[in-house]
Amino acid sequence: MIEGPIVLGIALAAMAFILYPTIYVGVPPMPSSSKAIQAALDALPRDFEGTIFELGSGWGNLVGRLAAHCPKSQIIGYEISPLPWLVSKIWLQIKCLSNAQIQFGNFTKSPMEEADLVVCFLAPHSMNNLAPLFKQRLRPGALILSNTFALPDWEPLSVTQVDDLYSTSVYLYRV
Repeated sequence: MIEGPIVLGIALAAMAFILYPTIYVGVPPMPSSSKAIQAALDALPRDFEGTIFELGSGWGNLVGRLAAHCPKSQIIGYEISPLPWLVSKIWLQIKCLSNAQIQFGNFTKSPMEEADLVVCFLAPHSMNNLAPLFKQRLRPGALILSNTFALPDWEPLSVTQVDDLYSTSVYLYRV
């Protein structure tokens, strides 16, 4: 008899750990399609080395793929939603990806100045807010890789159309 309320309580807590941050930042933790992830990896310069920040790393699938694709890079994912953060942290431990980590918190407070590449799959309003922040805080020459949503008033180096369910666009920019 006790199992029902416990399961319900766990389910409600899990939903709250996803819904509250989604309402707070206005972006749910959405996984990228496999094809969009591959297109993003293909858009990177060959043998990319440096510090990579993924802003809003969600469930960690892109952080893990970036770590495998760029083994000489340090990948740091930032996630504000507790449940996806925890899942991705556990997943990275299981995968033994020593060049990847997940930080809990608001990525706007991250040391973006240290990034050689910033990766994001956010929402249009987030991209609007990030555009001036990128100009202020990223060093010249840093790359920005955006899944689906373009940076307003920025000219991309390249745009890749992905043959997936959503006809995703992957944008690559240089500061």
